Amino acid sequence: MEKVESKLIEIINEIGIVKLDNSEGVEELDLVNKLGMNSLVFIQFLVSIEEKFGIEIPSEELLIDNLKYFNNLKNVIIKQLGEE
Repeated sequence: MEKVESKLIEIINEIGIVKLDNSEGVEELDLVNKLGMNSLVFIQFLVSIEEKFGIEIPSEELLIDNLKYFNNLKNVIIKQLGEE
């Protein structure tokens, strides 16, 4: 689970909007508002997640409530990793 969190932080840092580290309280981080992601950047972010984790986020999971907050997105990733 910490590996998923670290990798997700790495992806956020690669996008370059803001730099995070594991010591910051990222669990409730609002990825859209706090990080200033517009829709294009957010789609790029999701594609990077799918590529780096080797998963496909199903369309029923592509709801803003599932993806907007760091912890919710982390749980979606963990769920997909567990199903494969």
